[in-house]
Amino acid sequence: MQIINGSKDKIYLNKQVLFRFLSFLKPYWFKESVVFVLMVLGTVSSLAFPYIMKVIIDDAFPNKDYVLLIHMVLLFSGIALFNLVVSFASDYLYSWVSNHIILDMRAEFFDHLIHLPVSFYNQNKTGDVVYRIENEIGIIQSLITSSVLSLVHNVLLIAGIAIALCWLNYELFLISVVLFPFIVFNVRYFQPKIRKIVERGQKKSSDIMSFLMERFGNIRLIQIYDRYGYENQKLNEKMYDMVGINMHRVVLSSSMRSVTGLCMMVTPLLVLGWGGHQVMLGAMTLGSLIAFLQYLSRFFT
Repeated sequence: MQIINGSKDKIYLNKQVLFRFLSFLKPYWFKESVVFVLMVLGTVSSLAFPYIMKVIIDDAFPNKDYVLLIHMVLLFSGIALFNLVVSFASDYLYSWVSNHIILDMRAEFFDHLIHLPVSFYNQNKTGDVVYRIENEIGIIQSLITSSVLSLVHNVLLIAGIAIALCWLNYELFLISVVLFPFIVFNVRYFQPKIRKIVERGQKKSSDIMSFLMERFGNIRLIQIYDRYGYENQKLNEKMYDMVGINMHRVVLSSSMRSVTGLCMMVTPLLVLGWGGHQVMLGAMTLGSLIAFLQYLSRFFT
């Protein structure tokens, strides 16, 4: 029963946090809707570039159609300019909204902290409180200023590119995703390990912050009792632990990226081999193959 109740409490708290977070988004729903529309327009327009190259290679060059070439170049330039304007507008508006949300959250968080009883500050280190104010709010700011925007943009882009790849050549699309299970397995294997080492790093950072604030608060005693060497040694031990944690994280992250990069390097070679064979047989045009490789590169990115 305790496990079940604990599970329910956890789900309840997650929902509670989610609804609380959404309450901060509510005043800015119209601007967020405009940002979403701009992102959709930018994503759709960016998908046109490889297809324009396909038309130039397959139609304009073989038929020596200079008029079509000029039209495609002008279309490419127009879409690029439109995409630039839309990208700037969406980035600016999203940044404005996210910064105002963080402002609201900081104000409410600070108001909550100053109303807490003195017993809370007696039971918690000042360094931990300060670290959480900066670190946790910083994480949230990073989440809503870049991660959410990137996630939505990438989901839209991946869906659009997948449709374009299937439309160009579904056989090549199947070949291009054959290594995806290895990528997924690689990420699922390393991510929990990286998450644990990151949590250790956050705790160690909090510990170092608390150590420094306590020593600065007792600087007179350190000077009176000549504790310089001892305190430096203690700090160096903590800093060396932090370096070890960071290097462990680098090893895990680099290993994950290396395996993923290998899969991403092999896939275009498979596509080029089979696609080139189809081009030689006349089953696929050169423009389609080049457009497919361009879409595939963006798909992996």
